[in-house]
Amino acid sequence: RFLYKVGPIQNAELNTDLSQLTMCDYGNITAPSLEACYIKLGVKVKLTLGRNQTAFVIGGTRDYVPYCVSSILTYTPSLPMPNQSIPVTQEVAKPTTQQVTLHKSLFIGISPVIETDKSTTKSDKSAIWRISLEMDEFSKSGSKLILFGTNSMCDKEHYDYLTSKTGSLIWLKDIRNQAFKSDPKYFAKTQAGQSFEDLLQANEGQFEEI
Repeated sequence: RFLYKVGPIQNAELNTDLSQLTMCDYGNITAPSLEACYIKLGVKVKLTLGRNQTAFVIGGTRDYVPYCVSSILTYTPSLPMPNQSIPVTQEVAKPTTQQVTLHKSLFIGISPVIETDKSTTKSDKSAIWRISLEMDEFSKSGSKLILFGTNSMCDKEHYDYLTSKTGSLIWLKDIRNQAFKSDPKYFAKTQAGQSFEDLLQANEGQFEEI
């Protein structure tokens, strides 16, 4: 029932056929606390991978991202993982005391830099990717983070931190300034769609999965 909400199963214009694709609803996540919900979600993602399936997480806030990243990395520790995010900002702010308390299970063995980054703008307080990048499994696996379509509100201190790790970004202005391509493989794609197609192809040979 999910697929019919996004358009025709067999799309004549784009020549796509999703009739053999199966999606299942694994239900909502319920637990006594917010962190317990995130941990339970991470377990469910790992179980999904164990069935050779792909997990789609719908709803909630982006605070669950590190738990999903951790589950994927622990399930496939030798597989480099390309993490591609489409954030407005870089989401690598220093974690606050409240965030460390909420995500205490992720900070085992990590000494987070807590409070308060004076250079951080009000629009970029998220620490979800900093938490992920600080995980031992992330660097040991050779994984990397690519932020796609980031805008000019990014703080330089955050940019320097991101690039000092395994992160890189594609600026929104560069996407907007690129010319449309005439190659048939870019048919019916926007400027952002064309850039994302290039990003997928550029990383295709570097990872077992993408």
